[in-house]
Amino acid sequence: MRQFASTTIRATNPTIVVAVMIDETAIDLLAARLRTPLQIERHLTMAFEEAYRLGLRPVPSEIADSVLCRQIDDLEPTLTRHGYDVRTLADQFNVKPVEIKAFLTGALHAERTRELTEIMKAAGVPV
Repeated sequence: MRQFASTTIRATNPTIVVAVMIDETAIDLLAARLRTPLQIERHLTMAFEEAYRLGLRPVPSEIADSVLCRQIDDLEPTLTRHGYDVRTLADQFNVKPVEIKAFLTGALHAERTRELTEIMKAAGVPV
């Protein structure tokens, strides 16, 4: 018996077999693509909700793949996970935010992109 706030929850079966809830291949896919606890929680929730909506159990890898964001490992999300947003980068490297946005989207001139990349690497930014 566990006590949560003012509610008491009585567990009838404290051992839940993971394979009943989600396929091993789906677990491997999510584990390979997700980095932070918040990402894991969010994507597992979306996968469980989608599988429930479709009446599937356990959650197949196709459902897990369908809820993954395709740009999760792009430069901007990676920098954001490390605490670097456009304003922070612009302030730190004395660059206009427009230039940083162009850098993050790959729209910046190649020479300037190389310069900013070198400056950021020297400062320890994970680019």
